[in-house]
Amino acid sequence: ATSDVAKSVLQPTKRGGRGKSTQDVEEFLKAEDEVDERTADTLREAPPDVQQAVMARGSLVGTRDPSQVLRARIRQAQGDAGCGGKSGGKGGGGGAGSGGGESFYYKESSQLADDGPRVMAPKMSGGFHGTSVQAAHVAATKKAAAETQREKEQEWKNASEVAVKTGLGLRALEEKKQKEEEERQAKREAARAKRKGDVAQKEVDDLKTLADCEEQAWYDSEANARVKYEAALIVRIATRFGSSGAWIKITEARSRGAEIPLDAKKVYLLAHPDKCPLPEAADATAILNAQRPPEMTESHAATNTDGSKAAVAARIAARGGSELIKMDPEDGQECTFAQLLQKYTGIYAEEELQGYWDVEC
Repeated sequence: ATSDVAKSVLQPTKRGGRGKSTQDVEEFLKAEDEVDERTADTLREAPPDVQQAVMARGSLVGTRDPSQVLRARIRQAQGDAGCGGKSGGKGGGGGAGSGGGESFYYKESSQLADDGPRVMAPKMSGGFHGTSVQAAHVAATKKAAAETQREKEQEWKNASEVAVKTGLGLRALEEKKQKEEEERQAKREAARAKRKGDVAQKEVDDLKTLADCEEQAWYDSEANARVKYEAALIVRIATRFGSSGAWIKITEARSRGAEIPLDAKKVYLLAHPDKCPLPEAADATAILNAQRPPEMTESHAATNTDGSKAAVAARIAARGGSELIKMDPEDGQECTFAQLLQKYTGIYAEEELQGYWDVEC
């Protein structure tokens, strides 16, 4: 049987009885006031060798998360202790052959009862553990944060030097910076107002272009009995506004009184070359196929009748004639196609002027 003296020597110290080690732990935790209570209790309940290994690694001041760093140190120290215990067991095994086996068995049993089963654990070292991509991301983040901090420090240093050299003082310097910020804000507001004005002007231009399409479609339907006003209007809108705005403007034309069907397939059929004999019908069909049509519902029903065939005819008659008048973008003057031909006789061919009239004017 193992003697009482051997038991007292070999049996590990129970958790809670610390002596000077307990005093050292409390002094260490008192200095590390950012450690949470749960982590502190873990260190208090650890074996003395683990406590000494943890405290030997130095202060936690300056770490990002002191509690997490302390828990990592405790796990590493426990792993180191586990490795040492296993090799010590082998030495004890040798002692068993020379008569010390009973003492070794009692020590190992009491350790298992006190600390639970011991397992091999890899030795951990400080720093980031992950893939190379993750490590590169962490390094880049730290570098960016450090650069930002340096820029702020340099900016403050420069501002202080300017204040000293010019005699402005910090308050005057702050006022100057505030004035510069107000000037930048004023420029942003001016740019925003310009964009808003550009948008408003574009809406006006688009409305005028849509009215031109309506009048051109009326002339097309009057010149050829096989051409329906709505079919010609769809063709003119598609060729004038292109794939990015054709369907939107077709919807607007319907809201202005044009009898355009709600079904997109029927819109395609109206503009198809087999149904519409206009030369531009093939191009218009390709343009309409280039974009998915919006869903047109009764909510887009006519809100006025400015775009109906009768309203367009009345608008043309009120102008004093049935001949279409457009604005020549070259000089900004309104004219008929006959007047356009006369203006550019000898400069452009009639076919070129017809295309210019249909697309540009």
